[in-house]
Amino acid sequence: WEFISDHSTFFAIGLIVVGFFLLILGYRIFIVSLFIAGVIGTMFAGMLLFYQFFLSKNTAMWVGWVILGISFVIGLCVGYCLARFRKVGAFFLS
Repeated sequence: WEFISDHSTFFAIGLIVVGFFLLILGYRIFIVSLFIAGVIGTMFAGMLLFYQFFLSKNTAMWVGWVILGISFVIGLCVGYCLARFRKVGAFFLS
């Protein structure tokens, strides 16, 4: 969790911008909302699982960035699947 707390400003600004974007445009960009929710949800779950079960507190900083990058790529795939299959995406979003 040191990685997330060290870069909390980066994560906070990014999530606030995305949240404001979704707040303003809402249902008009429903497919984009599914995609963004899939990416952010997968990134959060991936980082949570890795930090909880596989990494220690003494892990190097670059490992956190690699895990973030890998979970982002996996999140892109999950986000695409949620946007492609709208009903499944709406199920997971709700």
